[in-house]
Amino acid sequence: MAELSDTPDDYVRSELLCFLQQKSKILPFDDLVAVCVDFYAVDELKMAVSTMSRFVQNRMPTYMGGDKDRKTVNDLLKLILDPAVSLPTFVAVDLSRLPPVDATVSALLQEISMLHAEVRSVALLRSELDEVRGALQELKCLKSEPLTRSPEVIDHVPVAMSSTSNPQVITLSAAQRLQRAVDSGAMERTTQVHRKQKTVVGKASTSKLQSVRTHRDIELFVSRVSPLLAESAFDEFVSDALKSCPDSDKCVEATVKCEKLRTKHEFYASYHITVTVDSIMFHNAIAVLMSTEVWPMGMLVRRFFCKKKWLN
Repeated sequence: MAELSDTPDDYVRSELLCFLQQKSKILPFDDLVAVCVDFYAVDELKMAVSTMSRFVQNRMPTYMGGDKDRKTVNDLLKLILDPAVSLPTFVAVDLSRLPPVDATVSALLQEISMLHAEVRSVALLRSELDEVRGALQELKCLKSEPLTRSPEVIDHVPVAMSSTSNPQVITLSAAQRLQRAVDSGAMERTTQVHRKQKTVVGKASTSKLQSVRTHRDIELFVSRVSPLLAESAFDEFVSDALKSCPDSDKCVEATVKCEKLRTKHEFYASYHITVTVDSIMFHNAIAVLMSTEVWPMGMLVRRFFCKKKWLN
């Protein structure tokens, strides 16, 4: 049998480099490095470094310390995965020096890694639950054992006190401070509710005092109107409808503004109607104008809301 050449176009014997070159397509980077560090001896790592040095221009570094083997295998695998480096096909003659790793083992390694992460998260959650249980226990003790001093005295008591201090001084724990903060917030909200005063609007008519007349607009969208109907007809129609509102005799007569809108078809007309009424009869006027008994049969009426103009 002819001897194997060392040129990049031929085959070169190295069980470690052969394993890295073939399994780099299957196993993750870190798992592959961990398998090689655990399986191969130091002499085999040095021989693989010597073999790889013949096909790269730069000299591979030499590491010291406890993780030197991992760093060495890490450099070898980076060179194998580098497409800019021209390497031969490494072969293995002694099959016993190949780690028994396949795709199933790779999947198991990934699952083990995920399991470790879940175990760490469960341990963290357990510690947080222990802290919550401790805080709840302190709150229960606080409710069962009332304080012997008033809150005004406690405000001046130091938070951290040793067991050798005066036994009459109360030590505030984190749960007690939390409970006091909640109680103070509830008292503040209760005070704000009591301070809120009710606002009323007068309805009595008297000659000694007189209020300012204010007006509000009711905007309506009216559709399915006959195109032959004149716009002035809405003025009389709305004025007659508002006469049925309570207190309409005490208010200034309503004004009606009508604007014809563009429609999709010509066999009907649509209008934007603005009715200005006294603020006293605003709600009653809406109730009347939005009643089905006021408008003719088949006519469509709804509130008209303009689009908001947002500032740039």
